[in-house]
Amino acid sequence: MKYSLLFILFVFNFSFAQKYELGKVTAEELQEKRHPIDSTASAAILFKKVKTIFDYNAKDGFIMKTSYSYKIKIYKKEGTIWGDFDIPYYVGYKTISRDVVIVNVANTYNLENGKITKSVVNSDGKYRNKINEFWETKIITFPKVQQGSIIELKYDIVSKNFSELPIFQYQYKIPINYAQYISEVPGFYQYKAINSGYIKVNFNDFVENVSKIYEDEYLRTRYLNYQQIKSIYEVDKVPAFKDEKYVKNSFDYFGKIDFELQTIHYPNDLPKKIAETWEDVTASIYSEKNFGSELNKFDYFFEDLKMITNGINNKREQINKIFNFVKTKMKWNNNHSYLTKIGVVQAYHENVGNTAEINLILTAMLKMAGFDSAPVILSTRENGYSQFPSKIRLNHVIACVFFEGNEYLMDATDKYSDVNILPLNDLNVTGRRITQDLLSKEIDLNPKKLSYENVTLNYMVNSNGLISGKVRRQMTGYNALIYRKNVVDEKEETYLEKLEQEYGNIEILDYQRNNAKDISLPVSETFSFISSNSTELIDAKIYINPKLFFAIHENPFKQEVRVYPVDFDFPFVDKYTISFEIPKGYSIESLPESASFSTVDDLASFKYLAIVSGNTIQFSIVFEIRTPIISSDNYLMLKEFYQKMIDKQNEKIILVKI
Repeated sequence: MKYSLLFILFVFNFSFAQKYELGKVTAEELQEKRHPIDSTASAAILFKKVKTIFDYNAKDGFIMKTSYSYKIKIYKKEGTIWGDFDIPYYVGYKTISRDVVIVNVANTYNLENGKITKSVVNSDGKYRNKINEFWETKIITFPKVQQGSIIELKYDIVSKNFSELPIFQYQYKIPINYAQYISEVPGFYQYKAINSGYIKVNFNDFVENVSKIYEDEYLRTRYLNYQQIKSIYEVDKVPAFKDEKYVKNSFDYFGKIDFELQTIHYPNDLPKKIAETWEDVTASIYSEKNFGSELNKFDYFFEDLKMITNGINNKREQINKIFNFVKTKMKWNNNHSYLTKIGVVQAYHENVGNTAEINLILTAMLKMAGFDSAPVILSTRENGYSQFPSKIRLNHVIACVFFEGNEYLMDATDKYSDVNILPLNDLNVTGRRITQDLLSKEIDLNPKKLSYENVTLNYMVNSNGLISGKVRRQMTGYNALIYRKNVVDEKEETYLEKLEQEYGNIEILDYQRNNAKDISLPVSETFSFISSNSTELIDAKIYINPKLFFAIHENPFKQEVRVYPVDFDFPFVDKYTISFEIPKGYSIESLPESASFSTVDDLASFKYLAIVSGNTIQFSIVFEIRTPIISSDNYLMLKEFYQKMIDKQNEKIILVKI
């Protein structure tokens, strides 16, 4: 049975090998105008083949080499972005040499005057780019990439780091016709495969005997005999990942497989558990001289700390003072890391640093002031969420104070952040609070406190349908953070032009902004406006949407089925208080009725109240999302709720001439 299985696998893989080979580009492939399954695709990966093997030599022992082969078809102009291909690789090892990238094949194929032409990437088309202190990327720029082109790429990554096998990603924002990953791993190393996404993967594995020939230090021929596990993962006809609104990081939901080293078991030795726990990670991080020892430096800020806290007895006020001092003094250099680069002392004196330098300074100052302060390590949203403990997956650190039974989280790299109002990029499910006694605790990074946007809208309409009125918007929490980051540093004239256009080409007058940079207070803006296109005049009747240009007209949830959760970032309340003066000579023919509805478990609610008082119509409209993350199981319910809410808020007031 074993031999028949091997024979079947051999025939199966041989047939695929003939179909999916580099250098086999045909005129028919180049002439293909659209993807046969997804006509909207701007490009497609015709095949992706990845293979990881372990070589052996006397000097280094085992070395892991992973070979990648891609064949990509460009269908539309937007697809030409694949002509710049990024190859990320890790360079942050301390005791292990950096990864090595070797590009073997990089060609562009086109059909010119009926003939297939090949353009080869030269050295000018290959360059390195630093992502952060631990990662670099080799960028391959393919020549003559245009609609109809086919790109071929083959490269190797050689690594001495066995803690993880390479991630096998088999889903992208373009379709992929076929993807295969083969790993040949010595039986000494046992890995756990963790599959993400919602695509079925075909899998086979078996054990085979291997004999490696190598030369020892005296150039004598030696043989290393062992058993290896050969694993084959295959998928075909993988659809493009379709972006929807309210997704934290789409990469977290792509089809892919992570591999974590669980155990090393050499002959005649007991099995050694390798899979890291958070305690392992904590101990390793604190042992880094660019982390643990940096937290124990205090002299450089001692005089400043005395000045900051002098005369302040309220502990909560002390926390705010120290936090705001660090935010004001330090400028972030846009580099993420949980390790310092130049060190906290130099960064403090130069007033600039990476995330570790700034937030370790903050942590140390809070600790010196007598607070139970510790760093929280995490992976930012753009870096992706790690499914298992690993230093490699971490790229950020913030400060945490445990005080009066509560945890206060702070990130001083963002001048508009506040206590427990972290930059959105930090809100990546969970972090780990780590302490010098090598203990760690999971920290929920999802915001709990409601963020408010309160809008007061007063207006009147004349017989020609022209509306004039006043608006006041007030924002708290994350709404205030987003507003400040997007608006405060922009020229007011530019902002108002955008706002007028966004609100349907209204005219804005008497604009004012309050508490723009004082994050201890809600930020607000007020303005008068004139709108000539917010009403409809039909047969001596005036039709008006009570919310005017604030109304939502389109449901953001369009897919019939959603397989990943809806992430609103933070819980919020949008409240509109509207007062509308009925013009003289008109009466109400029709008025939207009051209504109130919510989802199961009160995940979301909507209240709509309409009251007539004399010649004034008053509305109170409240929309609330109470939990930032709603599971895919509740997607259809949420979609229906949104549609019902949108339909309700778009009901019109109808005024008829008396």
